[in-house]
Amino acid sequence: MEVIPVVNRETVSDAKQCLKILENFSSRVSRVHFDVGVPPVSTIRIPLFPQVFEAYKDTFSFELHCMVPETLFFSRAHRAPGVARVYYHLDEIHDAERFERQLLSWRKQGIDVGVVVRSSDLLKNIVLPKSVRSVLVLSVVPGRAGQKFHTRAWKVISFLKEKYPRVILTVDGGITPPIVKKLAKLGVSRVTSATYIWESKKPEEAYRKLVESD
Repeated sequence: MEVIPVVNRETVSDAKQCLKILENFSSRVSRVHFDVGVPPVSTIRIPLFPQVFEAYKDTFSFELHCMVPETLFFSRAHRAPGVARVYYHLDEIHDAERFERQLLSWRKQGIDVGVVVRSSDLLKNIVLPKSVRSVLVLSVVPGRAGQKFHTRAWKVISFLKEKYPRVILTVDGGITPPIVKKLAKLGVSRVTSATYIWESKKPEEAYRKLVESD
Protein backbone atom coordinates (compact mmCIF):
# COMPACT_ATOMS: atom_id res chain seq x y z
CA MET A 1 0.00 0.00 0.00
CA GLU A 2 1.41 3.37 -1.01
CA VAL A 3 0.72 6.11 1.55
CA ILE A 4 0.73 9.59 0.01
CA PRO A 5 0.95 12.54 2.42
CA VAL A 6 -1.41 15.42 1.73
CA VAL A 7 -0.29 19.05 1.95
CA ASN A 8 -3.07 21.60 2.28
CA ARG A 9 -1.75 24.91 3.58
CA GLU A 10 -2.75 28.55 3.12
CA THR A 11 0.68 29.94 2.31
CA VAL A 12 3.67 28.97 0.21
CA SER A 13 5.97 29.12 3.24
CA ASP A 14 3.75 26.73 5.24
CA ALA A 15 3.53 24.30 2.33
CA LYS A 16 7.30 24.36 1.85
CA GLN A 17 7.77 23.69 5.56
CA CYS A 18 5.64 20.56 5.23
CA LEU A 19 7.71 19.39 2.28
CA LYS A 20 10.90 19.99 4.23
CA ILE A 21 9.58 17.79 7.03
CA LEU A 22 8.57 15.05 4.59
CA GLU A 23 11.96 15.21 2.92
CA ASN A 24 13.59 14.23 6.21
CA PHE A 25 11.34 11.25 7.01
CA SER A 26 13.46 8.12 7.49
CA SER A 27 10.83 6.17 5.52
CA ARG A 28 11.25 7.83 2.14
CA VAL A 29 8.28 9.74 0.72
CA SER A 30 8.29 9.75 -3.08
CA ARG A 31 4.90 11.30 -3.85
CA VAL A 32 2.98 14.21 -2.27
CA HIS A 33 -0.68 15.08 -2.77
CA PHE A 34 -1.98 18.67 -2.89
CA ASP A 35 -5.59 19.77 -2.56
CA VAL A 36 -5.99 22.78 -4.81
CA GLY A 37 -8.84 24.84 -6.15
CA VAL A 38 -11.10 27.72 -5.43
CA PRO A 39 -11.76 28.78 -1.79
CA PRO A 40 -13.56 27.76 0.37
CA VAL A 41 -13.18 24.16 -0.84
CA SER A 42 -9.39 24.52 -0.88
CA THR A 43 -7.00 26.65 1.11
CA ILE A 44 -4.29 26.58 -1.55
CA ARG A 45 -5.15 28.91 -4.40
CA ILE A 46 -4.16 27.84 -7.88
CA PRO A 47 -1.53 30.57 -8.52
CA LEU A 48 0.40 29.60 -5.37
CA PHE A 49 1.35 25.97 -5.68
CA PRO A 50 3.74 26.17 -8.69
CA GLN A 51 5.99 28.27 -6.44
CA VAL A 52 5.99 25.44 -3.92
CA PHE A 53 6.87 22.72 -6.39
CA GLU A 54 9.83 24.36 -8.09
CA ALA A 55 12.27 23.78 -5.20
CA TYR A 56 11.18 20.14 -4.75
CA LYS A 57 10.53 18.97 -8.31
CA ASP A 58 13.60 16.69 -8.16
CA THR A 59 12.70 15.33 -4.71
CA PHE A 60 9.01 14.49 -4.97
CA SER A 61 6.47 13.54 -7.58
CA PHE A 62 3.34 15.64 -7.08
CA GLU A 63 -0.31 14.92 -7.66
CA LEU A 64 -3.16 17.43 -7.54
CA HIS A 65 -6.73 16.97 -6.36
CA CYS A 66 -8.30 19.81 -8.34
CA MET A 67 -11.59 20.96 -6.85
CA VAL A 68 -12.49 23.17 -9.79
CA PRO A 69 -15.29 23.49 -12.37
CA GLU A 70 -14.80 22.09 -15.87
CA THR A 71 -13.87 25.55 -17.18
CA LEU A 72 -10.69 25.36 -15.09
CA PHE A 73 -9.73 21.82 -16.11
CA PHE A 74 -6.35 21.43 -17.80
CA SER A 75 -5.05 24.76 -16.56
CA ARG A 76 -1.49 25.61 -17.48
CA ALA A 77 -0.79 25.86 -13.75
CA HIS A 78 -1.69 22.18 -13.37
CA ARG A 79 1.39 21.37 -15.43
CA ALA A 80 3.72 22.89 -12.82
CA PRO A 81 7.21 21.31 -12.51
CA GLY A 82 7.05 17.95 -10.79
CA VAL A 83 3.32 17.31 -11.30
CA ALA A 84 2.82 13.72 -12.46
CA ARG A 85 -0.88 13.18 -11.77
CA VAL A 86 -3.97 15.40 -11.75
CA TYR A 87 -7.45 14.44 -10.56
CA TYR A 88 -10.66 16.16 -11.66
CA HIS A 89 -14.14 15.51 -10.28
CA LEU A 90 -16.17 13.11 -12.38
CA ASP A 91 -19.41 15.05 -11.79
CA GLU A 92 -17.83 18.18 -13.28
CA ILE A 93 -17.19 16.51 -16.65
CA HIS A 94 -19.86 17.77 -19.06
CA ASP A 95 -18.00 17.42 -22.35
CA ALA A 96 -16.74 13.83 -22.24
CA GLU A 97 -15.16 13.87 -25.70
CA ARG A 98 -13.12 16.97 -24.99
CA PHE A 99 -12.03 15.55 -21.64
CA GLU A 100 -10.88 12.36 -23.36
CA ARG A 101 -8.84 14.31 -25.94
CA GLN A 102 -7.17 16.43 -23.28
CA LEU A 103 -6.49 13.40 -21.11
CA LEU A 104 -4.65 11.65 -23.93
CA SER A 105 -2.75 14.84 -24.80
CA TRP A 106 -1.53 15.28 -21.23
CA ARG A 107 -0.59 11.62 -20.96
CA LYS A 108 1.81 12.17 -23.86
CA GLN A 109 3.39 14.90 -21.73
CA GLY A 110 3.88 12.44 -18.87
CA ILE A 111 0.89 13.57 -16.76
CA ASP A 112 -1.63 10.98 -15.66
CA VAL A 113 -5.18 12.38 -15.54
CA GLY A 114 -7.57 10.68 -13.15
CA VAL A 115 -11.05 11.36 -11.83
CA VAL A 116 -12.53 11.83 -8.37
CA VAL A 117 -15.53 9.77 -7.31
CA ARG A 118 -17.31 10.71 -4.09
CA SER A 119 -18.75 8.25 -1.60
CA SER A 120 -22.07 10.10 -1.96
CA ASP A 121 -22.26 9.45 -5.72
CA LEU A 122 -24.99 7.10 -6.90
CA LEU A 123 -23.45 3.93 -8.31
CA LYS A 124 -25.54 4.18 -11.47
CA ASN A 125 -23.99 7.60 -12.17
CA ILE A 126 -20.39 6.38 -11.93
CA VAL A 127 -19.32 5.93 -15.54
CA LEU A 128 -15.59 6.41 -16.03
CA PRO A 129 -14.05 7.90 -19.19
CA LYS A 130 -12.60 4.97 -21.13
CA SER A 131 -8.95 6.12 -20.92
CA VAL A 132 -8.90 6.84 -17.18
CA ARG A 133 -6.39 4.72 -15.30
CA SER A 134 -6.53 6.35 -11.85
CA VAL A 135 -9.51 7.06 -9.60
CA LEU A 136 -9.49 8.97 -6.33
CA VAL A 137 -12.32 7.80 -4.09
CA LEU A 138 -13.26 10.61 -1.74
CA SER A 139 -14.82 9.18 1.42
CA VAL A 140 -15.51 12.60 2.97
CA VAL A 141 -17.08 15.92 1.95
CA PRO A 142 -14.50 18.09 0.09
CA GLY A 143 -13.00 20.95 2.04
CA ARG A 144 -13.03 20.31 5.77
CA ALA A 145 -10.11 18.40 7.27
CA GLY A 146 -10.40 15.86 10.06
CA GLN A 147 -13.58 14.11 8.89
CA LYS A 148 -14.19 10.43 9.57
CA PHE A 149 -14.17 7.78 6.86
CA HIS A 150 -17.73 7.43 5.54
CA THR A 151 -18.97 3.85 5.51
CA ARG A 152 -20.70 4.29 2.13
CA ALA A 153 -17.25 4.48 0.57
CA TRP A 154 -16.96 0.70 0.95
CA LYS A 155 -19.81 0.20 -1.54
CA VAL A 156 -18.26 2.63 -4.01
CA ILE A 157 -14.86 0.94 -3.75
CA SER A 158 -16.35 -2.54 -4.22
CA PHE A 159 -18.35 -1.31 -7.21
CA LEU A 160 -15.28 0.19 -8.88
CA LYS A 161 -13.15 -2.89 -8.23
CA GLU A 162 -15.79 -5.09 -9.86
CA LYS A 163 -16.74 -2.88 -12.82
CA TYR A 164 -13.29 -1.38 -13.54
CA PRO A 165 -10.76 -3.99 -12.34
CA ARG A 166 -7.83 -2.45 -14.22
CA VAL A 167 -8.23 1.01 -12.69
CA ILE A 168 -5.89 1.91 -9.84
CA LEU A 169 -7.76 3.22 -6.81
CA THR A 170 -6.56 5.80 -4.29
CA VAL A 171 -8.72 6.46 -1.24
CA ASP A 172 -8.77 9.88 0.40
CA GLY A 173 -10.38 10.97 3.68
CA GLY A 174 -10.48 9.61 7.22
CA ILE A 175 -7.49 7.31 6.70
CA THR A 176 -6.26 5.47 9.82
CA PRO A 177 -4.28 2.21 10.26
CA PRO A 178 -7.44 0.06 10.67
CA ILE A 179 -8.93 1.60 7.52
CA VAL A 180 -5.70 0.92 5.61
CA LYS A 181 -5.87 -2.76 6.60
CA LYS A 182 -9.43 -3.08 5.28
CA LEU A 183 -8.59 -1.23 2.06
CA ALA A 184 -5.59 -3.46 1.42
CA LYS A 185 -7.84 -6.54 1.64
CA LEU A 186 -10.09 -4.98 -1.01
CA GLY A 187 -7.12 -4.50 -3.33
CA VAL A 188 -6.79 -0.72 -3.02
CA SER A 189 -3.33 0.39 -4.10
CA ARG A 190 -2.95 3.83 -2.55
CA VAL A 191 -4.26 6.08 0.21
CA THR A 192 -3.73 9.74 0.99
CA SER A 193 -3.47 11.19 4.49
CA ALA A 194 -3.46 14.70 5.92
CA THR A 195 -5.02 14.84 9.39
CA TYR A 196 -3.65 11.54 10.69
CA ILE A 197 -0.11 12.60 9.81
CA TRP A 198 -0.05 16.33 10.48
CA GLU A 199 -2.15 16.41 13.64
CA SER A 200 0.04 13.78 15.24
CA LYS A 201 2.70 14.94 17.71
CA LYS A 202 5.12 12.81 15.70
CA PRO A 203 4.18 13.05 11.99
CA GLU A 204 6.95 10.69 10.89
CA GLU A 205 5.79 8.00 13.29
CA ALA A 206 2.18 8.43 12.16
CA TYR A 207 3.24 8.07 8.53
CA ARG A 208 5.20 4.91 9.34
CA LYS A 209 2.18 3.38 11.13
CA LEU A 210 0.08 3.88 8.02
CA VAL A 211 2.75 2.38 5.79
CA GLU A 212 3.09 -0.68 8.01
CA SER A 213 -0.68 -1.18 8.46
CA ASP A 214 -1.30 -3.30 5.40
